[in-house]
Amino acid sequence: MSIYKLTLTISCLFIAILACNGRGCDYYFKDHEDLGLSVYSGHIFESFEVFDVGVGVPVPLHFVYSGNELVNYVEGYNSTHALLTLGLGMLLNHNENPSKINIRKYLSEDPPLLTFPSNHEPSIDIRFEYSASISRGDQLFVHYGEEWFDERGMTMLDTTKHLTDTDNSSPKIPGCIKEYAALREGKLVAKRDVREGVTVETVRAIFLPATSTLVNYRGPFADILWWVKHFPSSTASVTAAGDATVSASSSSTLDFSHALLLSGYGAFYGMRTGKEGESSNVEARWDYEVPGRLTSEGLPRLLKFVATRPIQKGEELIVGNVQSDTHDNSYSRRIMVK
Repeated sequence: MSIYKLTLTISCLFIAILACNGRGCDYYFKDHEDLGLSVYSGHIFESFEVFDVGVGVPVPLHFVYSGNELVNYVEGYNSTHALLTLGLGMLLNHNENPSKINIRKYLSEDPPLLTFPSNHEPSIDIRFEYSASISRGDQLFVHYGEEWFDERGMTMLDTTKHLTDTDNSSPKIPGCIKEYAALREGKLVAKRDVREGVTVETVRAIFLPATSTLVNYRGPFADILWWVKHFPSSTASVTAAGDATVSASSSSTLDFSHALLLSGYGAFYGMRTGKEGESSNVEARWDYEVPGRLTSEGLPRLLKFVATRPIQKGEELIVGNVQSDTHDNSYSRRIMVK
């Protein structure tokens, strides 16, 4: 075979792969030791193109200021609630330098992505757009507000050495939810066929103490939480000021150790309900592989959603190791069973 024919064959094969798998992900994550989880562009984009539309969830202020990480993921909304924006936008890092801010956000004018089961109210969606031309490998930044760090007693980290992706020691985190799935009528549905074994998404897990107040709360914030009973690696108990923790050893029938707030689209995966003919297609798997991705309690910070069988375009993504727990005949929790 001539070099010309070989080159042509390889080119055709490459085009065929692109046609089958798309152009690849629009973004990717890296977990830096000094900066934490960071979002980078996977392609070239122009100003005003859409990065993501996040689902806005009102959160009562007494949950925000209870000594947990939740305060780092919300912004002002009204006198009684803060606003948590689920999706990719909640993982963007802050930058004070106007010339480095390349994402801006607005209230979305499109129909709401979600109606909350608890009160049938629509979500307050936020549209994230590129505010400048973006090159492949640029880190994506948004501006949280002038007082964001001061209000939390935090010091802004130096982001200058991670403006572009030059850290070869930090591998890309697998998963690309925007390539594989989309929210449609409140359900996370496959946009294309997905092979068994593919990591659909990797999300950041935020652990919240399973306080009696949170366990008994009903509202949009409760609708998006997952619940876990215990982690074998956890060696410390988690408590919140002024509220009792419902521990794994408690005689309570609820018997939870933590509530989980999942970044990205983690809150929107379907769960098993026991209906006849129901078939799960995804498993949620904790990432214990990298010690730096564990909390001070030894709990994993990242959770992967992996296809357990071939998924067809149009199927809802249903997690096999999360089940529905109907409480008081009116409210269903997502319970992670392993």
